[in-house]
Amino acid sequence: MDKKVDAYIATFKEPLRTRLSEMRKLIRRAAPQASEVFSNAMPGYVLHDSLVWFAGVEQDVALYPRGYSFKRVYAKELAGYKTIKGAILFPANTALPSKLITKIVKDRAAENQLAAQPLPAGFPEKLAVPVKRALALAKITSLEALASYSEKEILALHGVGPKELPVLRQALKKAGLGFRRET
Repeated sequence: MDKKVDAYIATFKEPLRTRLSEMRKLIRRAAPQASEVFSNAMPGYVLHDSLVWFAGVEQDVALYPRGYSFKRVYAKELAGYKTIKGAILFPANTALPSKLITKIVKDRAAENQLAAQPLPAGFPEKLAVPVKRALALAKITSLEALASYSEKEILALHGVGPKELPVLRQALKKAGLGFRRET
């Protein structure tokens, strides 16, 4: 465990200090293979890539599930919680929702594991990690599968931006394929 994280948590008053310690334990249990780090003035965890971060924010514990659209994925479960850009806020004066936090962390760990796997033959190695993750989550495991999508559909995947389209187009062209045309 990172001593900087211990020191960070110690700077808070109760009950926030206890909740931050609980958050740390929940994350470590849900992703024991992740490395604990302290960066950007907050504790976080890395598993092949950024996994989750947490912080004390006023009277709340903030969980930052990096790299994906958690508000959409967990809309139902988050209905009773305040969310701000990139974070879920849990009030420090109530118990943390351990099942929800564990699920989010495990889902993020699974995404990172998936994105860390080597790309299938034909895909360019220089693809950015968010693009690799997006393709893996969409189960696009071959250039033939990629060709079944339109450019618009690929751009709609979380993590794929317009700068990546020429790279993907070139890979398809090299294989004698192309994106599906919009109808």
